[in-house]
Amino acid sequence: MRRFLLLLSLISLGACTPSMRIKPGEIPPTAVPPTDLKVAAEGYVAAHLNENNYREIKSGSGVRRVNNVVERLSRAAGYPPRTFPVHLVDAGTEVNAAAFNGASIVVYEELLRKVPDDPQLATVLAHEIGHIVAKHYADEAEEQSR
Repeated sequence: MRRFLLLLSLISLGACTPSMRIKPGEIPPTAVPPTDLKVAAEGYVAAHLNENNYREIKSGSGVRRVNNVVERLSRAAGYPPRTFPVHLVDAGTEVNAAAFNGASIVVYEELLRKVPDDPQLATVLAHEIGHIVAKHYADEAEEQSR
C-alpha cells in the first residue's frame, strides 16, 4: 500500500512542475540529499517560520505522528532512516505541507486536524516526498535563475 501511495503521488506531480526530469510512470532512484542542501533547507525553513511568525512544535503526539508517517514513507521510497528533518508548525488555521529545498518537510498543525487518519496523512506527505524524489527543488532554482 505504501509503494502504491508513493507511486500515485509521483505520477500526480506532473501538474506541480513546469518540466519533468523523469518520464511518466518512471520512479527515479533515491539519493540522500547532500549536507549543503540539508543546511540550506533548514535555513529556508527557519526563514519561513520567522517571516510568517509561525511557531515550531517540538514535541507531542502530532510530532510523533508526522515523524512516523514520514519515516515509513521514506523507507518505502528507499531512503535511510531520518533522511528528512520534519517540522510541525503552528500556523493558525492554515492547512499545508511542503518540502523545502529537497531536504526538509514542513507540516502545518491544522493539517493534522483536517486529516484524521494516518493513511490520509500519508497521501499528503507522499506527495511532498515525491517532490523531493523528482527533484522539483532543482526546477525552482532553474526558474529563479532565468
